[in-house]
Amino acid sequence: MPKQTPPLQLAIQWQFGAKGYIDSGKMSLHNQGEHSLDGARLCLSGIVRFTENTPITGATLDECTSNYAVFTPDPNQSLNPGDVWDIKVGEPDYPMRHYTEGVVSAYLCLQDGTLMDVPITQASAQQGSVMHLPKALTVKSANEEPLANNSWSIIPYPNELNLQGVSNAPTGLHFDKARIELQAIVDSFLSLTKQLFPQEAWYEPDGAATLTVLFADGKQYEEEQYSLTFDVNQVLVTASNANGYLYGLITLGQLIRASNINPSVAFPASGEISDQPAHAWRGCHLDVARQFYSVNTVEQFLNVMAWNKLNRFHWHLSDDEAWRVEINAYPELTEIGAWRGHGKPIPPVLGTGSRTVGGFYTQQDIKQVVKSADRLGIVVVPELDMPGHCYAALQSITNLADPLEPVSYKSLQGFANNCLNPVRDETYTFIEHVLDELLPLFPGNFWHVGADEVPDTAWHAAPSVRGSNHNNIETARSLQAVFLKRLQAMLSQRGVITGAWQEAAIEEGIGTDNSYLVAWLDTDVAKQLAKRGYQVVVSAGQAYYLDMAMADEWSEPGLGWAGSVSLEQTYGFDPTEGWSDELQPRCMGVQACIWSEQMINAAVFDYLVFPRLSAMAETAWTYKHNKDWKRFSTVCNSMPTLYNS
Repeated sequence: MPKQTPPLQLAIQWQFGAKGYIDSGKMSLHNQGEHSLDGARLCLSGIVRFTENTPITGATLDECTSNYAVFTPDPNQSLNPGDVWDIKVGEPDYPMRHYTEGVVSAYLCLQDGTLMDVPITQASAQQGSVMHLPKALTVKSANEEPLANNSWSIIPYPNELNLQGVSNAPTGLHFDKARIELQAIVDSFLSLTKQLFPQEAWYEPDGAATLTVLFADGKQYEEEQYSLTFDVNQVLVTASNANGYLYGLITLGQLIRASNINPSVAFPASGEISDQPAHAWRGCHLDVARQFYSVNTVEQFLNVMAWNKLNRFHWHLSDDEAWRVEINAYPELTEIGAWRGHGKPIPPVLGTGSRTVGGFYTQQDIKQVVKSADRLGIVVVPELDMPGHCYAALQSITNLADPLEPVSYKSLQGFANNCLNPVRDETYTFIEHVLDELLPLFPGNFWHVGADEVPDTAWHAAPSVRGSNHNNIETARSLQAVFLKRLQAMLSQRGVITGAWQEAAIEEGIGTDNSYLVAWLDTDVAKQLAKRGYQVVVSAGQAYYLDMAMADEWSEPGLGWAGSVSLEQTYGFDPTEGWSDELQPRCMGVQACIWSEQMINAAVFDYLVFPRLSAMAETAWTYKHNKDWKRFSTVCNSMPTLYNS
């Protein structure tokens, strides 16, 4: 059967400029159907942003909210069958380098309101490759060499190993029934392995060629410390608490699995592993506002984290594009703020397309996720980003904004008036209701308030601000500091540690007591924060932002604003480079960040996140002198991914 030509096709060709970023483009809409489409408007969405300052010929930009744009044809442009509508655009309002940063979705809005989806192809004029959103991507093999005899297939690598000889890998496990009080830990381990490796059966208890697992109390061991002692047909796991026992079992599981799936990889006959982490905070952030992930997907991601011995899940629950958690006092937050689409208060940004999409977590969902995390030794750290990045909340609860404030500023991402007003009582009433509902659901005792990317001109046109005691400010920094001080006081009164992004340190908005900051720019910023007395989690964009592309080529998926970040660069990054010995205790640990703007399908997610997540995890756990790129790169592709795409 001959392949049918779609009635509509949008062909985009981008042109790179001298600086290595896209500086112009041509978009050609082909009407290959049988009907005239005169009067139609072209709606585009993705990562690329067009604004009123973008040079445009062949069309008028009618609407631009962040990266959602609506184009109307010039008066002399027809869209009869066979016609082509050409739109030429100048440099976008975003430093675009990779094909996934372009237009993700396109549709026509006809005069009668009918919406018609439009297929897209995108090409680079220089590189000539036409790219579609991938259905599958193959993670590049890091190292094809065999594992060295003195290494073992364990990630993150243990800090003390004294293993001798090799034996046949066990095909099953038999757990000491005398330690019935450890059954919950054994159950967590078996559930973890079954969820991650459902097609494998090496973890089944009481099978043939079993290995007996015994347990011992290590009363002197620290919280996450463990040891494994190997002997003939048995292994002794020693720890002082549930987390230590679980990590010991995970290490054992990695050894058994590696030997079962690859006969050339050894299993130890005897000896000991003694291990504990280099950093207390070993985290990963997941942005569920830009793209929504189901509860089952979040729980599977927790499983992947646990297999990498990560222990902090930073759950980014709100942003400009969506509010994702149920608040009984404000049902509008999820009735309105959790959804986006054509004609909605939140338009179809980030490639949503013509159909309404979204979702949110009920409070019961939150309890389920927190319970799952706790079984895996993971503390859930919720984030509701404020005072900036609140477009979804402000679209949902309109009385949070100053009713007399004109549209006077836009955020870095192109959202107008997206900041909670720091001088209105309504703001703090809202926050107190939200905290009182959600804090009991998160027993981990951390709350991340965001505090990033507030525009310098925020609130200046708001009468409530101009009529307050803060009417002499030159920037928004002082107002944000006032807001954050009050917010931190609320959390401290409730016995909670306040977390925030590095911008919260501006004018000491967040104080150094009972707090921590996530430094995302570079190690120098992290070091300066530590010098000022802050506890710091290092999450440098040029190493640990897993949405960054891994190479500079147009054909590589990912973002490029922080440059490209290869697997080896992530692995070799030193989070405390240049820190003095006196400052080292102020590094709580490290954290990867998964920003989801372009995580539009499973293939892109798995390709960008794995195995770079494991590379960061090894830095988080393994002491510097025990790290080895050749050993890591040989075995890292055996680590699980989220979607197995």
